[in-house]
Amino acid sequence: MNEKREIKPTDSRDSYLTSIYLLSRYLDHVRAIDIADRRCVSKAAVSMKIRELKKQGFITIESNRISLTSSGKKIAERIDQNYQVFKNFLKNNGIEEKNAEEIASISAGCISSESRETLRRQSSGKPELPGDLSA
Repeated sequence: MNEKREIKPTDSRDSYLTSIYLLSRYLDHVRAIDIADRRCVSKAAVSMKIRELKKQGFITIESNRISLTSSGKKIAERIDQNYQVFKNFLKNNGIEEKNAEEIASISAGCISSESRETLRRQSSGKPELPGDLSA
């Protein structure tokens, strides 16, 4: 059988991709040790996950520098957007910033684009249109 297996999202995959994405905003290049430090895990654990992410086509590695591919970056950006929108929604509804950050970081990978847009509208005070009238 030559069926192509679908790669399903996992918390670990999404978390690593997001870590690489966020680190790349502040560092000239991301290394395994940077990821290990951010995630408070061993370099060996990071190395195992990095090999898996590379095999799946989400990252590239050149001279110990780790970069996201376009598909890896797309996932990480979506999760970061979800995090920001959900955190702002929670803060705007009376949740303390620290708690909002914690809740949003746990939930960011699970929010659909439709839910993200609903939260964004709710946070900005725009009324939600009933049904599918927004299309």
